[in-house]
Amino acid sequence: MHWRRDLKINSDKSTLLQAVVSYFTSPSFKAVTRYRIYRWLYQRGPLGKALHKPFWLANCKMGCYISPKCEIGHALYLPHPVGIVIGEGVVIGDEVTIFQNVTLGVGRQGGADYPRLGNGVVAYTGAVLIGGIEVGDGAKIGAHTLVRENIPPGATVVASPAVVLPKRNKRVRSNATEPMLPSAPQKGDHPIVPDGISDRLLSKRSELAV
Repeated sequence: MHWRRDLKINSDKSTLLQAVVSYFTSPSFKAVTRYRIYRWLYQRGPLGKALHKPFWLANCKMGCYISPKCEIGHALYLPHPVGIVIGEGVVIGDEVTIFQNVTLGVGRQGGADYPRLGNGVVAYTGAVLIGGIEVGDGAKIGAHTLVRENIPPGATVVASPAVVLPKRNKRVRSNATEPMLPSAPQKGDHPIVPDGISDRLLSKRSELAV
């Protein structure tokens, strides 16, 4: 059941009593639970569409817009749901984490193409994903990143427009006298990195290695 996995990701528990408690204490679980309710009602004909409004409006009043038409998998986690916008055609996989002020929507006015997020995706504060793009499983999207192209599975992207970061190259120490050069910081470890910083660090590392 959706609510059990939603509860597990938000509180590490899965009992009905804890679900009731979390509804009143966890903004994330509350927003996701309301979405589950009003989406179910919305799909039940004219009467359901009328009844879904109070739950949908309650989410909007807390600053979290999630369309009843979008599709969201199990265990969605919204650490800070304020400012989140998820459009009607968006498809989200399982165990996805979305931070505050993230927008998932169409790329142009009157468009019909929406983002599709795979399983285990993390979108950090202020990220914007627009158009008919696909984000692969396990991808990470840095804060304030604008994404308009597909992202491969496991990739980390930053900047605006989005740039895929290189993966860490692990260096093996061949002898005790050889100095170990510091590894360049990886945006997969800390995705909120100003544009251009990592490139300069990588260039400096190459100079030291000569």
